[in-house]
Amino acid sequence: MKRTCHSSSFFTYPFPILNVYQRSKQQFLFPMTRKILVALSLAASLIAVGAAPALGQTTGTTLTCTPISSSVPMNQNVSFLLNGGNGTFAISGSNVTPVTTTSTVFSTSFGSAGVQSFTVSSGGQVTNCNVTVNASGTTPLICVVPAGTLVVGTPATFTVTGGNGTFSWSSPGLSISNPSGTSFTANFSTAGIHTVTVTSGNESATCGVNVQPAAATGGTSPTLCSPVTQTATAGQQVTFSATGGNGSYVWSSSDLTISNPTGAGFRANYTSAGIHTITVTSGGTSSSCSVTVLPVSTPGFPNTGFAPVQ
Repeated sequence: MKRTCHSSSFFTYPFPILNVYQRSKQQFLFPMTRKILVALSLAASLIAVGAAPALGQTTGTTLTCTPISSSVPMNQNVSFLLNGGNGTFAISGSNVTPVTTTSTVFSTSFGSAGVQSFTVSSGGQVTNCNVTVNASGTTPLICVVPAGTLVVGTPATFTVTGGNGTFSWSSPGLSISNPSGTSFTANFSTAGIHTVTVTSGNESATCGVNVQPAAATGGTSPTLCSPVTQTATAGQQVTFSATGGNGSYVWSSSDLTISNPTGAGFRANYTSAGIHTITVTSGGTSSSCSVTVLPVSTPGFPNTGFAPVQ
C-alpha cells in the first residue's frame, strides 16, 4: 500500500508578533498576503527602533566661522575657527578646495583681492566665512597706540602702518585737526574707553585707549595694566605689568586659575585660541589688558586648502 507523507513547515517573520507557525498540516498563504505581513512586520520594527530625524532638522549648537585676522595680503595663509553644528564641517566655495573635516581650524589662502567668502555646513546649518584680502603690494592696516592706558589730560599719539598710503582718522566725540596723516595726538578729557578708527582703501583698523580719572590731591594714582593688547600663539607665555595704584596689586581673570595673584608683574600661558582679558586692581582702581591667542600651526607642509587630518 502506497503511503503519502506530508511534512510540516513554518515561516518566521521579522517581527515576533506576526510570526505564523504552520504545524500539523501543510498550509499555504497567498503570496500577496505574505508580502503585506512582511511589510507590516518591518514597519513595526522601525517604530520599535525609533524614527529617523525629520528632513531638514538641524543638530548641534549654533554654527559659526570666525577668521583669526579680518584682513590679509593676497596668497597669505589665514585660519578660520569653526564651532557648533554637529562637529563635522563641510567646506565649499568657488575659491576654496571643497573638504569635509572634523577639525575646528581651517586654513587657506586667496589669490584675488577683495572680500572673499566661502560656505561651511554642519548638522543642517549653513554659515558664511568672510575675510578681506589686500591686493599685492599692500600690507594689512594696523593702528598703533604706544600707551593703551593713560590718565585724563595725558596726550595719546596714534600711528598707522600698512594700507595704501592714504589714511582717514575718526573718533566719536573727538575733533581731529589732521585726519589724513600717518599719525595724530589727542587729549581725552573724560575717563573711560575711547576708540579711534583709521581707514585706508577698503580696510579699517581700530585702536582703543583706557583713560583713567586723574588722582585727587594726596591720593593714589590710577592703576595701569600694560601692554593693553598683545598677540601670542597658544601655549606661548605672555607677560603683563602694573603701575600706579597704592603699590599692592591683585590680578584676576575669568578664564585663568592664578596661583600667585599679587605683585607688579604677571605671566600666563593660554592653551585655547581667542581673546582673553586680565584685570589688575590696586588702591580702589583697576585696569584691564587683553591678549589675542592664535592656534598653533603645523610647519613644514605646503598649504593645500585642506584642514589637518584628525
